[in-house]
This record gives sequence, structure tokens and C-alpha cells, in this order.
Amino acid sequence: MGIDAPDFNLNLELALKQAGVTTVHLVCPSVWAWRAERIEAIKAACSHMLCVFPFEPELLQKHGVPATYIGHPMAQIIPETVNAQAYRQQLGLAPDGLLLAVLPGSRAAEIQHLGPVFVQTCQRLLEEQPGLQFVTPLPAHVASAFQRMIPDRCNHAGPCWKGSRTRHWVPRMRCCWPVALPH
Repeated sequence: MGIDAPDFNLNLELALKQAGVTTVHLVCPSVWAWRAERIEAIKAACSHMLCVFPFEPELLQKHGVPATYIGHPMAQIIPETVNAQAYRQQLGLAPDGLLLAVLPGSRAAEIQHLGPVFVQTCQRLLEEQPGLQFVTPLPAHVASAFQRMIPDRCNHAGPCWKGSRTRHWVPRMRCCWPVALPH
């Protein structure tokens, strides 16, 4: 069973399948978002795909890939209702006003290449909406690199940019700006 990491696992699964081994892959590559041509590699390598999004099995089955929806592991962790005011208070954000979740990615390459674009765009948004606040949920291994890109004037002008954990904010956001960079 290959788990995610399709650039590595699909090659291994192909070799195993060609040797007569039944292969199962967990976490469908996001062929619905980018690099759709990978569906042929998936078809060749996977005996069965276990999907975390409910729309993926139908898409894969249209291309001859047996697939089953098993659910997303975060679905059990993310609460259905979130006390947004409590989280704003916990992060030292204003109790009201527009809050934008900025999701520049979780990989170092995403932060390095796209982080400056996200920060510059947010600076422009802040010029148009002076009270705008940003929350940027990032894993620890990239958080400090992204934080260093944020100008001091933002950090010292008041709490306009805070880090957090994705699962706390995404369910309550009215506007999110995510990115997925090919790796």
C-alpha cells in the first residue's frame, strides 16, 4: 500500500503490479486540480485507490480505476461548530472585522517561491482595507520562514497577522486564499 507521495509510490506500485502484486494507494493525487494526465499512471499502477474526498471515486471510475471513498482523517478532528470569537481572542485579534485566511502551503518550496507573492498581495489588500486581519495556519517547519517575510510595520502596527492551526480557522472562514504548488 502506497500512502500519498505519488511521485515515489506510483512508480513502486507500477513495478509491483507488473510483478503480479495487488496494489492499493491511499490519498488520490489531486488529478482534479492539476496534472490530470497522471490519471493514466494511476490506472497503470493502482489496483485500487482509497480516496479522502467523496467526489474522487466517481472521477477515477470513469477512467477505469477502482476506487473507494474512505473519508478524510481531518473530518473527525475539525469541529462542526467553532467559536470564532474565542479563537480571535486566543490569537489577540480584533473581535470583529474582516479576517482573511491566507494558506500559502505547507512545503518549504511553496513558502520560498510563493510566500513573497502572498505577502505583497496582502500588503496591497491592507492598504485598501486598513482594518483587515490575516490568519496564516502553517506547520511549524515553515512558519518561521513565512513569518520573516511579513514586514515589521504589520507586526508592530497592531495584530493584523497571526499564525494558527488550519483546523481551527478554515471551517469558519468566509474567504480563504489557498495554494497548491506542484512538487
